[in-house]
Amino acid sequence: MPVPLQNLGIVECLNTGKMPVPLQNSSLVECLSTGKMPVPLQNLGIVECLSTGKMPVPLQNLGIVERAGDPVTPKPWSYPLTSPKKHLTLIIRIRSNKPMVTISTVDRTNLAQWHDVLAPHSLGYRIKLLAQLGTRKLQEGLEPFGLTPFHWLVLCCLWQEDGLATSSIGDKLQQVGGTLTGVLDRMEERGLVRRERDTRDRRIWRIWLTDAGRELQDVLPPLVADIREKSMTGISHADRERFSELIDRAIVNLS
Repeated sequence: MPVPLQNLGIVECLNTGKMPVPLQNSSLVECLSTGKMPVPLQNLGIVECLSTGKMPVPLQNLGIVERAGDPVTPKPWSYPLTSPKKHLTLIIRIRSNKPMVTISTVDRTNLAQWHDVLAPHSLGYRIKLLAQLGTRKLQEGLEPFGLTPFHWLVLCCLWQEDGLATSSIGDKLQQVGGTLTGVLDRMEERGLVRRERDTRDRRIWRIWLTDAGRELQDVLPPLVADIREKSMTGISHADRERFSELIDRAIVNLS
């Protein structure tokens, strides 16, 4: 490095690991150990300003960086600081019309056999994506009612069997008690459900629908059915049933 960086006022000697200038105002150099950035390097006339694309002084002329194809092998910009567990990493990006030469070190010869289990091609990834998209649409539909998808799930359980114990709802939804308790608290505040102690076992709290909670049974299911129909557009009724059966079987296999 013919031009020491400390002489340019960027950082102090990399061998000592000291940094007199707070690393905080540049997108060109980042310190991974502190998260702070130095003064903009373009103001020092060293590198181009990414916003204008101009380069007043080619970096290779200063011996600071090398372009792809230069005879000298580039060295990584990583120097140990005083702490052995921290490193200062300088990342300098150069805009150039020349194509970048990249060499991959990943051996892909054996990846072809795992194509079906690698994201985004794997079945699990696509099922997760489908669930996320469906949940997003459901959230949009429930928002005018001040409800969330979790509220919808609890209401579904109670519409099918009112007066369930809190633990029974958790078992059906496979949710931990703390999370479910908070949801039930908010639903009770909204006047959708009420809690009552079991008459035979005072340790058990049972959840009952209020009139407001029962009224939603005529409003929300058609809304959710529209979302389902949209997701199943172009899929026959037989294929829908088969898809549902396969999902159930996969759930049982992993349970």
